[in-house]
Amino acid sequence: DIWSETYPSCAGHSQSPINIKTACTIYQTFSSFSFSSTYNLTHTFNVLNNGHTIVGTYNGNESSPFKLTGGGLNGTFEFSNFHLHWDENSKSGSEHQVNGIKHAGEIHFVHINPETKQIAVLGIFMESNRNTSKNGTIHIRKRRNNIYDTENITIIEWEKYFATAANLNEINNSA
Repeated sequence: DIWSETYPSCAGHSQSPINIKTACTIYQTFSSFSFSSTYNLTHTFNVLNNGHTIVGTYNGNESSPFKLTGGGLNGTFEFSNFHLHWDENSKSGSEHQVNGIKHAGEIHFVHINPETKQIAVLGIFMESNRNTSKNGTIHIRKRRNNIYDTENITIIEWEKYFATAANLNEINNSA
């Protein structure tokens, strides 16, 4: 899909989705991402199918306890939501590409700086693997309404990543 054909506001420079061409990237050293210790605790999230994707939001009454700093970011960013991109074809569900190659899926962890309103999105490509014993597992149990319990989510170590500047447009109710 080419977003700009359906949504003309997505036709600008540096718009999502992007194709990261590794031969054109510039290597730069950033500090490591720093995740607040609350990322290692069990929490309850609201998970909603909005008709376009699955969106997970923190089920707390106050500001998000999940903080992100470092990695070239200016300031502290708070978790807002996560959402998924996938397709029936296990080779083309990701929103973005690397060297023209799409992946089975992509998960985005959206963080917002409460002072500047800047957005930082951590995107992780997902691969399909029939050997589920080697995959990380997310157990989801429905409790009531749209509230789900999740278990066994592992925070990965960030060794190499691409930092991109893109204009993010929220289209209708899609994430």
